[in-house]
Amino acid sequence: MRIAVFGGTFDPIHRGHMLIARHVARQLKLDRILFVTAARPPHKAAIQLTHPCDRHAMVALALRNERRFVASNLELLSPLEKNYSIDTLARVRTQLRPSDELFFILGADQFAEFRTWRNSDRLLESVALVVVSRPGLAIEELVARCDQRTQRAVKRLPGIAGKRTRLARRFSAVPPVIYLVPDLKIDISSTSIRDRISAGRRVRGVLDPAVADYIRKNRLYRKRT
Repeated sequence: MRIAVFGGTFDPIHRGHMLIARHVARQLKLDRILFVTAARPPHKAAIQLTHPCDRHAMVALALRNERRFVASNLELLSPLEKNYSIDTLARVRTQLRPSDELFFILGADQFAEFRTWRNSDRLLESVALVVVSRPGLAIEELVARCDQRTQRAVKRLPGIAGKRTRLARRFSAVPPVIYLVPDLKIDISSTSIRDRISAGRRVRGVLDPAVADYIRKNRLYRKRT
């Protein structure tokens, strides 16, 4: 099987996350994407996050009708520890067969800090990376600042308007390889959604209705008084 790990705080999960997953799944001919809800991401240690159980519940709701997408609670099993990607991927591999191929999806904002991650060299050598564009961050400029070894690993996936690939093996999962997804025009962020809800404004069209209902019933992101 061809499997990808898509980790994030998902605070909350929104339609932009789903667009990314569907596009990458189509281009790489993935059989499954694991949406791993981050419990305590080291790079967001100073940020107050919604309880991981609430975030995971919203992910499960958003994926309820998606055959290839799975809500994973892998990091929630150790919520008191900082969860590093290298360790999370090692846990995922214990659940895979030797023949399974593994990819790791991350945003351009995360890739900009990739060299600060724990064991980033080992991570690059252990899994195929898929870097998705983010508004305001030019992927090509990020790559230009990388060392030559990293630059040699870079390949490009077709963009949102690109032709579909015919062969599942065209894009190999054998590392080191970094696939760039350059032109997904996703101008949605979890931060802006939280801010809009806190201000009492609508967020129509960017959340799955079941997720929006969960937020409303549990009074998430409301301004504290």
